[in-house]
Amino acid sequence: MREAEEVERLGFPEPPRRSPPGGVPPELDQPGLVGMQFQPELREPLAEIGKEPLRVLLILEASGEVSSRAGSHRRATHRCLAVSGTKAHAEALKEEISGVLATMGLRLSPEKTLITRIDEGVDFLGWRIQRHRKRGTGKHYVYVYPAKKALAVVMAKVKTICRKNTNQPLAVLLHQLNRMLRGWTAYFKYGCSNATFSYLRSYLWKEVVRWQERKHRRTPWKALRRRYGIWPADGDVGLFDPARVSAKRYYYRGTRIPTPWPSAA
Repeated sequence: MREAEEVERLGFPEPPRRSPPGGVPPELDQPGLVGMQFQPELREPLAEIGKEPLRVLLILEASGEVSSRAGSHRRATHRCLAVSGTKAHAEALKEEISGVLATMGLRLSPEKTLITRIDEGVDFLGWRIQRHRKRGTGKHYVYVYPAKKALAVVMAKVKTICRKNTNQPLAVLLHQLNRMLRGWTAYFKYGCSNATFSYLRSYLWKEVVRWQERKHRRTPWKALRRRYGIWPADGDVGLFDPARVSAKRYYYRGTRIPTPWPSAA
């Protein structure tokens, strides 16, 4: 505090704001954006969440030209997920956000702005968000798990890598697969991903075994198994096993989540 008061007393110019790694750039840190996050008018629709089950999801994508301090223009795209109690609340929230974004030169994308029921589910940032009935019970919960499109993309990458040149050692192939699989599973481990990881493990093993058979066309399977093992490995380099990644669920924290609005109690 003393240092800040001393700087203000001496009249030094305010240093330029810089965006932190992964943070919001200065040209996007506008009062309108903060007002959209903490606007009191949005409290009433969101307050209905605690009174009735979640029914509607609002997917938004805003894009537009943003002017920086240097005078240059660049295109900015932002995606967000808004939850509301009813469809009417979601429509009102959409109009409210559209008005705030218009003051910043941004607009909602009609193709990617979606209002849907939570029971029907929606794909968002590679995840599938949908409410299902828990097996063996009559209770319904919102589950988050990898979307089919995200799984198809990583399977296509595995297939492309395994269909490349077979003149390289197996260790080179395993290094390429391991780097990709570690990043993919690290992103999707925070959800209900155990079944997806097991399915990916089976597909991965088949593709690598087929690569071995193409590389050693005249070598029988028993010889390949003795050389590389049941789970493929080449020396100290082993194939990454997605099924060994333990999925971690986000648990409901309720009132422990910080809120900008005062408590009603």
